[in-house]
Amino acid sequence: MTALPNFSERILEEQKLLKDLENINEKFTIQEWISTDTNEVHLKFELKIGSKSFLGLLVYPELFPDVPAYIHPQQHGEKWSSHQYGGSGVLCLEYGPDNWHHDIKGVRLVQSAQLLLLNEALSDLTPDVEPVQSRHSETVGQKIRKHSNRFLCTPILKQTLNAVEAERVEIKAVISLIKETAVFVVTQIQNKPLSDIPASFANELNEISGWAIRTDSYHLIKGSVTDISSLEAFLNASCPNEEEFGDSSKVLLIYGLLGNMDFFYVSKASSLFLKFEAIDLFNDNNQRLPIEFNDINNTKIAIIGLGSLGSKIAISLARSGCSNFCLVDDDIFAPHNIVRNELNWLDVGFSKTYAVERVLTRISTEMHVKAYDMRIGGQENPLLNVEMVNDISSCNVIIDATANSQTFLALAAIAKRKHIPMVWGEIFGGGGGALMARSLPSLDPTPLEIRNHIYGVFEELDPIPEGKANNYTVESVEQTYIASDADVSSLAASMTQFILDALCTPETPSSYPYSAYLIGFRKYWIFQCPFDTRPIDCSNALRSDSITDLEAQDNSNKDELTISQVDTTNG
Repeated sequence: MTALPNFSERILEEQKLLKDLENINEKFTIQEWISTDTNEVHLKFELKIGSKSFLGLLVYPELFPDVPAYIHPQQHGEKWSSHQYGGSGVLCLEYGPDNWHHDIKGVRLVQSAQLLLLNEALSDLTPDVEPVQSRHSETVGQKIRKHSNRFLCTPILKQTLNAVEAERVEIKAVISLIKETAVFVVTQIQNKPLSDIPASFANELNEISGWAIRTDSYHLIKGSVTDISSLEAFLNASCPNEEEFGDSSKVLLIYGLLGNMDFFYVSKASSLFLKFEAIDLFNDNNQRLPIEFNDINNTKIAIIGLGSLGSKIAISLARSGCSNFCLVDDDIFAPHNIVRNELNWLDVGFSKTYAVERVLTRISTEMHVKAYDMRIGGQENPLLNVEMVNDISSCNVIIDATANSQTFLALAAIAKRKHIPMVWGEIFGGGGGALMARSLPSLDPTPLEIRNHIYGVFEELDPIPEGKANNYTVESVEQTYIASDADVSSLAASMTQFILDALCTPETPSSYPYSAYLIGFRKYWIFQCPFDTRPIDCSNALRSDSITDLEAQDNSNKDELTISQVDTTNG
């Protein structure tokens, strides 16, 4: 036995146990121990099963025994057993990542491999010997990942085909690609869109035309269709002719009376023939959202400001079940916005409202978005401005994610006049903390009253640390602080909960006893530690019927106290 100097005590123990096995098991022979440049230890060995010799490699990873060892053939791609992982050829033995523990030794893996190979050899020779059963069931992901070409079967596709009387109908499908995986989705049947597929699929991806063909002989398709010629022979008279195929690639969906489907992407001109495995991912009957969210899809949400904060809130609300949005922002998405915004490089150069709209329409098939590429209170077309304001006035909640004082005043006036709940939030420059507040007509004072009460509270607190505020950055004498995506995401998550609570409040009591909260993200100002939350009691906020008085108060030097330390950009 060769012991290399850098072998650990555990590996030395492994060597001894395997040498002991070799001494008592004439079918197992140690060939060579190897220490690799990647800090792995390999054992080359030979196993004899009957007259057949198996040359294997027992691999001890660098993090062994915290990470399991494994066995595969020395020759890459060599097939030993039906219990082998594709590509790597690693044997699926009694122990693996799902049931591994520190006390399992490599000698146990060798014995397991020997038992597996012996049992399979006997089952091939003797019918009475049952083949080795897999020790675990595959997850949906493990089953599907074997197929890089996939076809998504949707419920509406099945229902529509079942109702079709014609043996052959025209369809359209789109294909999306990630790395080596391709997924086809049928978007139309007889020029009618399928309602369980987002319309953006057809709008954003190139649709490929073809046919869905019903056959009584579907049970014969497996094994008999391997290329275009055999596909034509199988379909016989139902197969489209040369003129119908033309020079372009087509999709063919072959289905039987019981709903089974096979999908092909073919071209007669180039002899292209690809089969796509049908997958059904619509079997989930779990309740994915809280029951209290059941009715929020009937609400309409206005979000003004689709920068870092607004974009995150919009997408989180959509995932929570909201499906009707009014989006307002006049800004264009730029590369420097990527560091905190939910959008990405594909959206650079587009209006933030339209880019967020595109994301929302990918989330739900029921999504309705009205996007305004405009500025509230800006120099805009008066007619379009009236349309925008009327649209905001028809919403169930108004969200101000701009941290802009003039925008807040305009939205506060709409919220008060139309008795609409309003929620707003601001990240402190440098990301030290944030403010979020709400005004529910049934519970709280008006937005302006609450905001001015908050300013009054600020005056009674210790002054915010001095520093030069610039976008998401604050520069002090000692250090420069920059708000991160995590800071903005934390506020967005809290505000989303705040908003969902406001939407559900008419039916259920609010979970938030206060109208405003200061949230700390690190030790800063009044915050003693991260997530230090300070509620602001606004129940005694000055109530006034005069918006003019409050506007004058809002434009006082109290504004400078806060806004100089709060990000006022729409990044």
